[in-house]
Amino acid sequence: MFNALLMTMVALLAVADPAPRPEVKMSAQPVHESVTPGGTTTIVVNFDIPKGWHIYWKDAGDAGSPTELTVKAPPRVKVSPVRYARPKVIQDPAGTVAGYEGSALLAFDITIDSTVATGRWVDLAIEGRWLVCKEACFMGKDRLHLRVRVDPGPGKIAPGATWLTHASMPRPAATLKATTTVDPTAVRLSWASSSTMWQFVPAYVPGVELEKPRFQAAQGRVEAIFAYRLSPRDTMGHAPRLRGLLMQGSKSTDPCWWVDVPLRTTAPAQDTPEKGEGDSP
Repeated sequence: MFNALLMTMVALLAVADPAPRPEVKMSAQPVHESVTPGGTTTIVVNFDIPKGWHIYWKDAGDAGSPTELTVKAPPRVKVSPVRYARPKVIQDPAGTVAGYEGSALLAFDITIDSTVATGRWVDLAIEGRWLVCKEACFMGKDRLHLRVRVDPGPGKIAPGATWLTHASMPRPAATLKATTTVDPTAVRLSWASSSTMWQFVPAYVPGVELEKPRFQAAQGRVEAIFAYRLSPRDTMGHAPRLRGLLMQGSKSTDPCWWVDVPLRTTAPAQDTPEKGEGDSP
């Protein structure tokens, strides 16, 4: 009787036992070993993801949760917005998502005030949060401390520079030199390119519903057509915009551009330059 009851309890525990929690390892390195007073350097954060699992881009897509960084720096050190490396389009059981498999890179800049004395150290506290998924999903977080020295001369190249060679960080859309046409139902971008492989990963904007973009190439130019519908009552006070990542090719190191185009419901506007990631509003 006791043995039968014990076996039943063991069986129930086995069924209730969740899948093993995957270990996502987070690490950080600067692009330069040191930075000058008044100078800027980049900090690169790498996420090492177990095989078969994925974490998410800044906008997850149909499911998931964005990977996030919070950076605390001392006074007289300015921290830029976080930049996300080019993601993959992943077919998740919950839908189409944008994320990373194997590894993910996020980066931000630090600018040292010119009044900071040389010989000092800049201490950064970097906290990361992510959702890692396969058949099951787990929330994860880690906190790192990184020190960067303030020196009078240019710093030597550090491991963060090598990490960046394995990823593509978004370029400002202005470098694409695209012609932009906006009307009440669609945005059209046209630029010079011989490539026929293009993808677009949208970023969620309240009140803006995007259809899957159409790409067509002819005579050395590519045109992308983004049909959209606006729901003014759902904007939650946000200005309607077309936002997302335009990606060439299929490799993680192929170029990509951050697109941010104001949407209009009045007369069409032509040749409007769209803003790049990090541009002033």
